[in-house]
Amino acid sequence: MKMKFKIIFISLAILLITNVASACSYHMPLGDDAVDWGRGIQWGGNTTYISQWNSSVSTWNAMGKVAISKDTWSTIEDLYLVDVNSPGVNIPSGYANSTRSANGTPYIQLNTALMGTYTSAEKQKCLTHELGHALGINEININGNIMCQGRSSQTSLGIKDKDVYRCIWG
Repeated sequence: MKMKFKIIFISLAILLITNVASACSYHMPLGDDAVDWGRGIQWGGNTTYISQWNSSVSTWNAMGKVAISKDTWSTIEDLYLVDVNSPGVNIPSGYANSTRSANGTPYIQLNTALMGTYTSAEKQKCLTHELGHALGINEININGNIMCQGRSSQTSLGIKDKDVYRCIWG
């Protein structure tokens, strides 16, 4: 009986450790996120999809640990939103960290030519996905997660999305 208990205990410990380790493997390289030292993201700019953006902010804010809010005159902008019209580009959106940004501020770029064909839920998924990158989360190519690439109407975080967030931010 003691031996069975030990085997079960060790198996559960290994399962827990490998799950945490695999979640941590989806962390973007340090410095690629837009989170400031105060554990916040103050965003500026504007987008046609402000309603879906606000919903995506609420989705990630519900996780706690990192506070995402609109930039004010007394804060430093950590993330910039911008709409672009690029009909020849088959990418709806993208995140660029500070090293790829002209002015050093990470930004999320939204392609109105393609996003205009998306449903409201698909737009929200797209924005929630890009905000996930700003939080330091890489692609998670497991269906059922916001951070899984591709067009989808999913608007809530998946299990792996939450695991990776907790691995990074506690």
